[in-house]
Amino acid sequence: MYWKKNWYTLLEIMIVIAIVAILMTITMRFGSRRIDDLNVQTIKEEFVQTYSTIFSQAMTSNYSAGKRYEKLTLLIWSGNHGFDYLFSWENDFFLSWFENQKLTITNVKLWDDYSDNIWIALYPYRMSCDISADWITWDMASFAIVVGREHVRSCFRVEHDLCKLRQVACEENSDL
Repeated sequence: MYWKKNWYTLLEIMIVIAIVAILMTITMRFGSRRIDDLNVQTIKEEFVQTYSTIFSQAMTSNYSAGKRYEKLTLLIWSGNHGFDYLFSWENDFFLSWFENQKLTITNVKLWDDYSDNIWIALYPYRMSCDISADWITWDMASFAIVVGREHVRSCFRVEHDLCKLRQVACEENSDL
């Protein structure tokens, strides 16, 4: 009889294992959600950082790949997984792009009008830029990026006077 008091019963061990399993399941679920949130944040920051790097290139230099360029144009297309950018000089150009398959650009707007694309023309050493679509110049453009399985939206705006990419609140009553 003495040994029964010093040992755990099988039932007590099973209860402890069940409690530990429940706690691990809850922890893993929250941990997985947190990892997804961090991935979304990383993709969004990568998008913003790439835009900022291109903007800084235009503000600080008029050379790319050893050639002097006259204009740096960003092409933002609705439904695309990033944006293209184009260094142009006299009769030539150099095209590159930022792409991430985990994000999609949506709801491209020029003031209140929707568009399929935005062209943002940056000129060396000039703070302002030209924003256009369909051969019409605009003062401001906005768009959203959708990231991840949860389709998390982040909304951005570019205004021609400073041409910096600003994150803005997504309007709940609109498509942006």
